[in-house]
Amino acid sequence: MKYKESKGALAMPGSRAATLQGGGPDLMLSCTVKAMRAALAAAGKVTGRSASPILETVMFRGGTVTALSPGLDFSLSVEIAGCSASGTGAAIDLRDLKRVLAKRKAGEAVNIMARRDRALVTIASQRFTLPCFGPGEWPTMAGPDESVVTRIPGDALGEALADVIGAVSVEETRYYLNGVLFTRRPTGALTLVATDGHRLCRHETAVRFPDERDAILPRQAAAALAHMLKGADPAPVAIASGETLYGFAGRGWMLTSRLIDGTYPDWQRVIPRAGRAVLVDTATLAAAATACDSPIVLEFAAGRVREAGAARRFEAPMPFQGDAGIAQIAFNPRYLGHILERCNGTVALGLVDPGAPALIADPARRAFLAALMPMRA
Repeated sequence: MKYKESKGALAMPGSRAATLQGGGPDLMLSCTVKAMRAALAAAGKVTGRSASPILETVMFRGGTVTALSPGLDFSLSVEIAGCSASGTGAAIDLRDLKRVLAKRKAGEAVNIMARRDRALVTIASQRFTLPCFGPGEWPTMAGPDESVVTRIPGDALGEALADVIGAVSVEETRYYLNGVLFTRRPTGALTLVATDGHRLCRHETAVRFPDERDAILPRQAAAALAHMLKGADPAPVAIASGETLYGFAGRGWMLTSRLIDGTYPDWQRVIPRAGRAVLVDTATLAAAATACDSPIVLEFAAGRVREAGAARRFEAPMPFQGDAGIAQIAFNPRYLGHILERCNGTVALGLVDPGAPALIADPARRAFLAALMPMRA
């Protein structure tokens, strides 16, 4: 699917189907079970429980399915592969559709005919009548106006999101941390940052970003975007960066999201500027983090890693290269394990003192950087 730019925003061409004359169906749609499942899986990253029944539905229109978040904060439109459709559209409950598709063969044909408040779904010899809403009742969400459009390879954006999204805070008290920061470095490079106050992850892309405004993409929208970019190829993804909205358009999909209205803290102050570095095998450290429930202690003087506490339920050798300059340092094992998931081969630990944040980096992936607060052992 191709995308076009309109008034600085992103638009999905062909999203409006011609109205059927003579009082015909509001929607006629045909596709395979496999194609429908894939589209609904993406929609499921957006749609959730809501007091308004229409916000638990997905809109079928012009060969695409569109989902809205319960708070009307973001929307996702996905093209249904190999779909033929006509009519003005209809919105059907997502959970009803998933139940209809359960245990069906991937190659079976799905046919939907909707008119007014009823949709007839046919698969093989079985028919299901489901309630639906017309397109006139469906809420709309505008795209970002007066936006700056940038293009970035889909695999590069997907890697950047995967590097940082795990560090997004889930605490509502500091709402401005409940998202991924999109910012431009002094070099002009688009950089993504996330932190929950205990760990910080940063990925600096190689793409020049013309918009100087910082933007915080909400956690749920970032998760839906990461889903669409999982396993993405280098095909470009367009980013429309506006004052209050961001739009993303890839091959066969489009996501629009409101931004968090807040100021992101000065994340660069968290990253230690000096100290010594040691190199540790990533697999060894990751296995140790997985084995620990209590704080994980890296004992450089003894060359080992252990679990904190009198019982010392876990202990193992920890070969390393370099001079740590400190006897030991302790971390939350879950936080450390999450960061190590984004590292390969050897990991570099930048250390200042046992009470200061540690810098964690993969020498083979200079775009990624993390800072982790220590714990008391």
